[in-house]
Amino acid sequence: MESFIFGFAFYGGFFVLAAGLAWVGYLKRKRLPGFNRWYWGALLATGLGALTTYAAHQLALAMRGAITG
Repeated sequence: MESFIFGFAFYGGFFVLAAGLAWVGYLKRKRLPGFNRWYWGALLATGLGALTTYAAHQLALAMRGAITG
């Protein structure tokens, strides 16, 4: 499961998902003004994307021995 999540993040899946959710939120906002649940989904997907990208970067540094702790 972890490799799927890191692979999904590596190829920008969370950011593509966030863009799609934001687009749906934009379309929904035409009917109902305001900050809707689609925007919350986009923010969540962006946060997960940033978090997993950071974790994958730290993991790669640790595997190369660049992190000394």
